[in-house]
Amino acid sequence: MDGPSNSSLDILGIEIGSDIVRGVCLNQATTELTAASEYELNSSAVDQDGIVDPAAVTKAIDILIDRLGVLDRSQVQVGLSIGPRNAGVGSGPAIAGWLEEQAANLQESLTFSGDTGIAFVPCRAVDAAIKVASDCGVELVRVDLAPVAGARAIGEQVDDIICLGSGRGWQARMRDFEVLEAMENPEVGVDDPMSIVGDGPKRTISRYGWVEVSAELDQVQRLDIGQLAPAVGVAIGVAFESPANLLLGQEVGRPAAEERSQNGAYGGEQDLSHLAGYELPADPAESTIHLAPRVPKHNFKQRFMEAQAAVDAEASAGSASSFDRPDGESSEASALDSSGSDTLTSAELTSDSQTSDGLDESDPIAMFSPDTEVDDMMGTRESRITPVLLFMFLLVSALGLLLAYIYV
Repeated sequence: MDGPSNSSLDILGIEIGSDIVRGVCLNQATTELTAASEYELNSSAVDQDGIVDPAAVTKAIDILIDRLGVLDRSQVQVGLSIGPRNAGVGSGPAIAGWLEEQAANLQESLTFSGDTGIAFVPCRAVDAAIKVASDCGVELVRVDLAPVAGARAIGEQVDDIICLGSGRGWQARMRDFEVLEAMENPEVGVDDPMSIVGDGPKRTISRYGWVEVSAELDQVQRLDIGQLAPAVGVAIGVAFESPANLLLGQEVGRPAAEERSQNGAYGGEQDLSHLAGYELPADPAESTIHLAPRVPKHNFKQRFMEAQAAVDAEASAGSASSFDRPDGESSEASALDSSGSDTLTSAELTSDSQTSDGLDESDPIAMFSPDTEVDDMMGTRESRITPVLLFMFLLVSALGLLLAYIYV
């Protein structure tokens, strides 16, 4: 990660949850957190899709900013963390076509941004964030998806699943300090602090990466490190200009003007169409990787058997999901993870869609995350000898034997 940008302005990282807003103030010169606070939202401030009511949320954030000790709002830069429904992170060249399909299914446009991991949210969620910042009189420079912001606060590579609640329950996977996959998980509470879930008991972090808590703040207020992770992570994103800034994203789906006029969404006057987004390859592959919620060990065997039955039934019917691998490729969708962890496979996820509200098959996040580097991402890349290499090896061996026979 590069060093902080040249601006000397303080940074406010603000998380908008389902029933609370939390914020921190980051001194960019010293990379220290100097203030932290929170304020409860009323029940109508955020709707069931996680889209904020700008009028209600603006009042809460006004109070929060005052509690953070900001005297001159023109001297701060602000990043917002949001957690709406129908959002997530995917990776791989197939994500381009996948996002187009999901926008069509949802009948609304999506904003996406990122480097390796592509974060996406409904455009109206970003519109609402822009409206809130404008009404608060602050400079909004970043909008993050909550699990992306929270993972950034860790400051180190984590090979396990990250879970946190912010607007919704989320789980995510990282590689090279960046979130490659994130999706909703109904088994995670909507306001759960960030935790890391591996084969053993879940873990928490004791300090943030990239930034420190100032001695003054530490004396006055003992921070809940996991609970403030999204707010701290979005502040870090502002300071270090991290990838996946949704404010600088591209749109996919219906034209934004048409959609906003139909939905009456919170369309600010700011035109973001000229800003660069993530350029995707023109020839997407069909292979996919599915990140599914972890399930308790006591019912994993039963759910795996149900999943296997679903796979057998699908094979006998000769049907194929639109996210299955191309013909001729081997599919690992019904197999257990090579690590032996109790993570649902894509087949289980499809089976779950008939019984779990959080994993309804009509929800596009339930069939998720196109990627062409499946083996590499899961840590099971195998080296295969191609026919050409085998022929060259045999040819060199034959020449070696011939030379040995001549000289001997």
